[in-house]
Amino acid sequence: MTAKETAILEQLRNELHSYHVEVTEHIVRCEGCRTEVTKLSVDLYGLPGNKDTSPGLMGDVASAKQSLRAIRTGLRYVWAVILVALGAAATAATSAVAR
Repeated sequence: MTAKETAILEQLRNELHSYHVEVTEHIVRCEGCRTEVTKLSVDLYGLPGNKDTSPGLMGDVASAKQSLRAIRTGLRYVWAVILVALGAAATAATSAVAR
């Protein structure tokens, strides 16, 4: 091989190495992004098949809505009992006054 061919071969080797380094950096960056997306997905939806341990944000929201619904239902029943008790007291008071 001549000196010119050796120089061209060395230049091609250097270009290939820089391309390889660039591709490796892109792969590392993509893996980092994929890890972040997976983490966000786990944070939002929870771990697959492990909803009791890690329900995720959507599970927490659903749980909060369910407990709020239960609280509202309980308050409605309490309100109904209070109204019935007030009605019974008013009836007793009016019947006592009428006697």
